[in-house]
Amino acid sequence: MGRSGSLVVETIIDPKNPASLAAALAQLGLSPNLPPLSARVPADKRPALEAAIRASGYPAAVFDRMETWAAAFTLIGTQFKAIGLEGDDGVEATLKESFSTSGKPIGQLETNAEQLGFFDRLPEQAQRDLLLSALEEPANSRKQFNAMLASWARGDVKAMARSFNEELSGSPALKDALLSQRNRNWAGWIERRMAQPGTTMVAVGAGHLAGQDSVLDLLGKRGLKVTRVQ
Repeated sequence: MGRSGSLVVETIIDPKNPASLAAALAQLGLSPNLPPLSARVPADKRPALEAAIRASGYPAAVFDRMETWAAAFTLIGTQFKAIGLEGDDGVEATLKESFSTSGKPIGQLETNAEQLGFFDRLPEQAQRDLLLSALEEPANSRKQFNAMLASWARGDVKAMARSFNEELSGSPALKDALLSQRNRNWAGWIERRMAQPGTTMVAVGAGHLAGQDSVLDLLGKRGLKVTRVQ
């Protein structure tokens, strides 16, 4: 961190000024004449969906206007809060605060609209898979998160890869859109940046850094030397 002249993250979300994210979400995530959200999940999942909508604080009618991925995106945020996760507690927020305090610039690999666009282009079935993941029981979600966190904390890259592969194994389209495509884009960006002077710290989610076709794996395949620091 000390040697880096700048920080680059996945996308910049300013919790004090979320207008950019809200505008992108409204533009991409709302559509007319959609079936009710309850019709987009199996009958046995509808009670869980109703409970999740109540917990969100938004009227059910609002969700009926959302594309399936946007509803999932909103309900995943509610799910995170239910298990005690807040964005301000994450590594990215800590890094941004450190670089900002030091007067170092912070950039992004994707704009808010570009990042949401990956969700927006998902096939409908993949969007519904994402929605179902947002309806997990809080206890199950917390157990899964704790396992991922423990793997990350001890630096167990193989366990992280297994966790994320298991999470997305049921939906190849979801894995391709949310991990594989973006990993390829970011590896290309990093390769181009490496050809320029200066040192930049790039911080992305751990799921992008573990296993086959991760950012690190792709950088190695591009002929770049990747050295682990722990």
